[in-house]
Amino acid sequence: MSRAHRDPRAGLTLLEVLVSLVIVSGLALVLLAANVPLSRASSEAGVAFDLDRSAARFLSDLRRELRRSGYNQADLQAQVAAGVDGGDPLTGPFSTVGPFRMRTGFGNTVNDANLAASSWSAPITYRLAASSNPGNYADGTPRYDVQRVQGGFTTVVLRHVQALSFVLFPQPEGEPAGTEPSAAHIEVSLTMRRENPAWTGTATGRFITRTYSEDIELLNKRGQ
Repeated sequence: MSRAHRDPRAGLTLLEVLVSLVIVSGLALVLLAANVPLSRASSEAGVAFDLDRSAARFLSDLRRELRRSGYNQADLQAQVAAGVDGGDPLTGPFSTVGPFRMRTGFGNTVNDANLAASSWSAPITYRLAASSNPGNYADGTPRYDVQRVQGGFTTVVLRHVQALSFVLFPQPEGEPAGTEPSAAHIEVSLTMRRENPAWTGTATGRFITRTYSEDIELLNKRGQ
């Protein structure tokens, strides 16, 4: 009896094609299921990176301006009057810093009172303001913008802020004559918060919250 031989050029049978399709579909489902958590993690990391980058830029600008600033007792009182959230009435914490002036000229570093008025910038204030776009967080927590005010112009320099505080450490009085005054410093605490794009409706993980801190020295003492 002769045995039938399959022509190798005949290709795949229908059954073989169906089996192959089932295998490929199964692999695609496995890869898709593995990609979903990776995509969520990537989205969450992207938001955290944006918060870190925005905070770093804001704190860098604030540090640059405050380090060039100077103050006297009247300036400290103005800072206190500008906004108090609680704590010590002379040191804070406050949600507003300013008005302060940046030093723009050079003079006698021991007695900066010799500097002309033109050697100091127009007063600068950083303050919190309620965010109108996009408004409060979905859980009702207030969302703020940080505004920079100078010379009648107000600029939003940071968004998605949950909290901002400044603690003042006044410069010691009674420094020995002819010596460089000790620099005062300001401790800055910043909390930023944004919605988590990877949130799945669970009890936790709805928001991404990042906290930052900075200790800034004021390098100039401004006299009257």
